[in-house]
Parts: sequence; C-alpha cells; structure tokens
Amino acid sequence: GRLFRDMEGIAALELIDARASALTAEHVGVSAPVKGAWQLLIGLAGETDLTDRLADALEDAELADEPAVGVDTTAQQRLWQVREA
Repeated sequence: GRLFRDMEGIAALELIDARASALTAEHVGVSAPVKGAWQLLIGLAGETDLTDRLADALEDAELADEPAVGVDTTAQQRLWQVREA
C-alpha cells in the first residue's frame, strides 16, 4: 500500500477481486486483461510520461505475474474497461 501512496502522478487506484472480474465477464462480456485473485489498476496523470517511474515502483512490489501496462489510449481503455463495466 505505501509503495504507491507517496508516488507522484497517481490519479486513481482501483483494487478489483477475481469475483468481480468474473461477474463482469459473465454478465457484460468484458474479460479482464490479466488473471489473478486481485487486480490493481493504477491511473497516472502528469505533464510528463510517468510510465518509467511506475515500472521502477512495480519492480519493488511483490507481483503474482507480469503487469499489464496500457502505454497508449486504446490499451489504457481496455485495462479500465472491467472497472467501468
């Protein structure tokens, strides 16, 4: 939790459990881009590209698998689609 709490440029943090992802896939037809018990969506906002900074922070995190990163608008929308549905 503290890893991202003090990081500049974070505009949104959303934690989604596997049950919510499964319900979204079943009822709305929107599948999560990654599988796992939990998904943490991180939205960045800033005047500069903060992707490298986030990548550095993720190196220190204990992740179950490789993160999915939306580096362009289309990929970002796909990542947030599960949450929006």
